[in-house]
Amino acid sequence: GGFWASPALGDGVIYCVSNKGYLVALDQETGEEVWVWQLAAGTWASPAVVGTHLVVASNDGFLRDFDISAPRNPKINWTFQVGEGSLEATPAIWRGTIYQISRDGYLYAIGQKNA
Repeated sequence: GGFWASPALGDGVIYCVSNKGYLVALDQETGEEVWVWQLAAGTWASPAVVGTHLVVASNDGFLRDFDISAPRNPKINWTFQVGEGSLEATPAIWRGTIYQISRDGYLYAIGQKNA
């Protein structure tokens, strides 16, 4: 499968997504696997870290926001389906809004409470 996206770094943890559909968290110092989350195969968008949020776009059309205030024990805040296509671009986050392009040809702006 391999890793086609750029990793993100936050609080000593490296976050990367694989073509086989895994979100993998690795310890920055040791490289050891901290945790894994199953996504859709063909996930190529790089994850984005902003403060205590990890935002991940996947090939099944869903955005996921993780609370990484305790990065070795994340909690999913929400999952949101964006449009009608797959999400292959990295989400951009600015002033509490997530901007995401979908294969359906639209740019979506998703507001995030308390971001």
